[in-house]
Amino acid sequence: MSDTPQGEGWWVASDGRYYPPEQHPDYVAPSRLPAVVPPAPTPEVVDRFPPAVEDPPLPEIEGTIWTGDRNGMTQRARYTVTHDRLIYESGRLSTKSEQFPLVSIKDIDIKQSMVQKTRGWGDVIVHFDHEMTDRPSFTVESVVEFRQLRDLLDRQSKELRIAAHHRANTQTINYAAGLPPTVSPTGQAAPPSAPEPSLAPTLIASELKSLAELRDAGVLTDEEFRAQKAKLLGQ
Repeated sequence: MSDTPQGEGWWVASDGRYYPPEQHPDYVAPSRLPAVVPPAPTPEVVDRFPPAVEDPPLPEIEGTIWTGDRNGMTQRARYTVTHDRLIYESGRLSTKSEQFPLVSIKDIDIKQSMVQKTRGWGDVIVHFDHEMTDRPSFTVESVVEFRQLRDLLDRQSKELRIAAHHRANTQTINYAAGLPPTVSPTGQAAPPSAPEPSLAPTLIASELKSLAELRDAGVLTDEEFRAQKAKLLGQ
């Protein structure tokens, strides 16, 4: 302090003396603004799970009476039942296809794991007649309508086996009587004409024997056997 200003910025206080700016009794230090921190750059968000690319639809199979998809797997698979075949298709870029004749089905089982029970899925295990195919079994995996599929395969396979036995017995009787099988214009064996009255008893007896064999083998139930027998005898 001084009685006279000693430099630039000195100014007089209430006591009549001069003070430099920072020492003046009324000096108020200027407030300091906080330093401006630039915002941190936003990190780039990487989608670890990009949206799945939908597979192109599989072409519809002619004569389909049931179709279902395999669930819970990354690889697409579809099962199809026609009147005479079980068809399995799988793959993305290329499609693998397998076909199994229903007439070769010998037995059918179903099973469910704990996970499948919670989701309403099930497996259908199809066992084949070893005399008709080299593959012992095939599993339809994780389908929703697994019980309906089991019943459908069981019904279709029985009907086809009965029809196959009927054709075999009819052809046998025709050959025994010296009658060659008729051939349709397409080259396939046409249904034989009705047997002569003298052959009817032999045909009926052979059909009854085949039905009994199917019942004993477990292909037909007793109720189905009786129904087919009554139909054959015209009752």
